[in-house]
Amino acid sequence: MLENTLKRGENRSALDANLVNFWSLYGQAPGCSLQTAPGAMGYVTGIPHPMYNGAIVWRDPGEALDEFYQGLRRARFGTTVPALWWLGPSAQSTALCDRLAGMGLTEVGQSPGMVAEIGKLEEPPRVRGLHITEARTEEERRIWGLLAAEASGHTHTGIVSLGRIEQSLTGMTPEEHTRYLAMQGGAPVAAAARVISDGLVGIYALAVLPEMRRMHIGSALTWALMTHGAAKGQRWAAAHATSAAGLALFTKMGFAEICHYRHFSQS
Repeated sequence: MLENTLKRGENRSALDANLVNFWSLYGQAPGCSLQTAPGAMGYVTGIPHPMYNGAIVWRDPGEALDEFYQGLRRARFGTTVPALWWLGPSAQSTALCDRLAGMGLTEVGQSPGMVAEIGKLEEPPRVRGLHITEARTEEERRIWGLLAAEASGHTHTGIVSLGRIEQSLTGMTPEEHTRYLAMQGGAPVAAAARVISDGLVGIYALAVLPEMRRMHIGSALTWALMTHGAAKGQRWAAAHATSAAGLALFTKMGFAEICHYRHFSQS
């Protein structure tokens, strides 16, 4: 059962699969690129931010690794946009890491994969005047992209690019993918994405405008995504804490680390 495997940490494949489900959609957007190999998936958007160009490896691709790597290089359109590789818990052998280093990749840290049983979490403090809504139309998706990029510290080019890509994905987004905006006073102040797959409610791209932080908006938005998932019959939530603020928020809400991902930079 998923409950037992997640609690014991013996099977993290659901976390890998949910992560791949979220990021692979960007590789399918017009003008972007999706690369695949046994045990690996890569995506290139051209956005000048490492999170939006990269690879997720859940097992050693073996002899296919070199062609996979070269495919990502070709897909980067001859630019120098940074790319981030995620090595899942079953893809962290010394041999694989040494091969990546030999290709010129640099290890830049790690991040925890976290889960929580939704029904056992306590609702965070409510935020007066906060309204959380789904971004469904092309214009709402464009606004979601602009806000998510701005709140995450992207350059102006990155902000405009993510808005354009999100807008282009409106009609392509599977039902299990949902984008949410947190509104206050009629203006968007935070964004997040939810992916329901592999028995998990995955929380992604959680971003709050700097001037609106420390007001419980991030936890309120996370809670809304989880409870909406629970209403669809889901029991477990998952998150990847790629920042100190994200780690603090998810830990405080009751998420627990079950594995970690090693990160490599492809420049």
